[in-house]
Amino acid sequence: MRKMQRKGWRFCAKVCSDGRLYAGCWAIDEIVPKERLEQYYIAAEVPDNIGDGHNYIWDGENLTYSPAERPATNEEEAVTE
Repeated sequence: MRKMQRKGWRFCAKVCSDGRLYAGCWAIDEIVPKERLEQYYIAAEVPDNIGDGHNYIWDGENLTYSPAERPATNEEEAVTE
């Protein structure tokens, strides 16, 4: 898997209770807290397909790709009914 990093920036995302990342974005390194925060994932290097993080789960040590289930649309519901 290819990795991505931006010099002087860190990727930051909130972590849901199930470990799924959300609301991820790149932040200037100077404003990112240096101490580890439980409810946040902070890294200088991330997979190049991370987007906002919603397809990844953080267990406190490992970042695992796990595509989020997308909600059914009205068209999909009509087909299954």
